[in-house]
Amino acid sequence: MLFLVSFISFLSLLCVIPAEEAPIKIVLEKFYACEGKKYNETEYTDVEFEQYNRTTAVMNAKLHVNKEMSEMLNLFVDVSKCDSKQQTDSCQHLATEHLQDICVNMNNSSRPYKGFVDSMAEFDRKCPWKTGVYTIAEYIMSLKDLEEMPAITGYYILTFRPFDADKQIGCNVGEISIVKKRRSS
Repeated sequence: MLFLVSFISFLSLLCVIPAEEAPIKIVLEKFYACEGKKYNETEYTDVEFEQYNRTTAVMNAKLHVNKEMSEMLNLFVDVSKCDSKQQTDSCQHLATEHLQDICVNMNNSSRPYKGFVDSMAEFDRKCPWKTGVYTIAEYIMSLKDLEEMPAITGYYILTFRPFDADKQIGCNVGEISIVKKRRSS
C-alpha cells in the first residue's frame, strides 16, 4: 500500500507538458530494495505497473508485512530526476513528499489511494496492520488528473521510506520513465 500511496503522490507532483503535447507514457523500469541496511518489517515483491491508455493504468504487487505495524504509519518519498536511464549518477533531488497518518486516512474516500486499499482482498482495512502477505491484484488506477496537469518527461528515481512511529521499517526504490508517446500519423 505504501508504494501505491507514494506513487500516486509522485504523479500529483509532476508538472510541465502542455496538454496539446500529451499523451505521455509512464513505465516502471525497476523496483527493488534499497542498498545498504536491510529492513525486515515490510517488503514488496512482484511489482508491476502498466499504463493501458491515456487515462488508465493497472498495478499488481505483493506486500509482505513481517511484523505487526502500529497505528502511526508515515511515508517519506524522495523524488529525484536524472539526465537519463544510463546516467543515474546525474540525478538531482526534486522533492520529498511526506504522507502522514496513513492509518487514519486509508479509508477516507477523498484520498486517492482509497480504491487501492479496497483492491486488497486480504487486507483488514484498519490498523494495526497484521502480519501476512497482501496481494494487490489488477488495481485500476485513474490517470485522468494527468490530462489536466502538465508533466515533466524524464527518468525518475523514487525512494520510499515507510516509518512505524519513529522507526524506519522498509526502503524501496522505483525507477520510472515518463516519455511522450509518438502520435500515429
